[in-house]
Amino acid sequence: MNAYPNQRPRRSAGQEGVALLTTLLLLMVMTVIGIASLTVTGVENRIASFVRAGEAASVAAESCLNVAVHTIEFTIRDSKVPDALLDSAAPAGPVPAANGGDLLKEVLGVAGYENFGDALPGTYPNFNLGLPTPALTMNNFVVQGDIDRLHSKAGAGNSTLMIQGYEGLGSGSAAGGTEILYQITCLARNPSSNIQSRIKAVYACKPVSDGCLRKI
Repeated sequence: MNAYPNQRPRRSAGQEGVALLTTLLLLMVMTVIGIASLTVTGVENRIASFVRAGEAASVAAESCLNVAVHTIEFTIRDSKVPDALLDSAAPAGPVPAANGGDLLKEVLGVAGYENFGDALPGTYPNFNLGLPTPALTMNNFVVQGDIDRLHSKAGAGNSTLMIQGYEGLGSGSAAGGTEILYQITCLARNPSSNIQSRIKAVYACKPVSDGCLRKI
């Protein structure tokens, strides 16, 4: 029998140090795992934020296409940029009043303005739209649009249009079934994050009632 029943058995030398070392190692491993988890979560949040911002930029740029098409259609219809589309109107429109004359010449195909490769208007893209107005941003994005007339070609207009015929804009000649091709470039950019989206599209427009159809 043990002569000293209340006496605890002695531990071998060094056991206390091993237990402490094991505890420290476990704490280090748990700390590394925690830091890694926080890092992964932060990266995922940043990626999600970039994706949302990219989607917002794409939506803003797409909305610019619709405004540009309507601007072309109204300008063709009225043979002028409607006053309601100018930023000097009340409420302000998307077309800078100072650019209204150049935009009209681009849409009508006045010599020197019929495509973006010519000397005039001098720079490309020559942004002549701003959404919702040139002075305001859309969901923190500066949205600009550029309309450029490419060329006109014979279209497959229906029999009514072919019989009726209509005046080829800028040429003064009858041209039933003519399609005028326009390239629209839209850029949406967030000035603070520099996230941006650029879209280019080509539309075929008929100067009667058919409007514009997207080709590319």
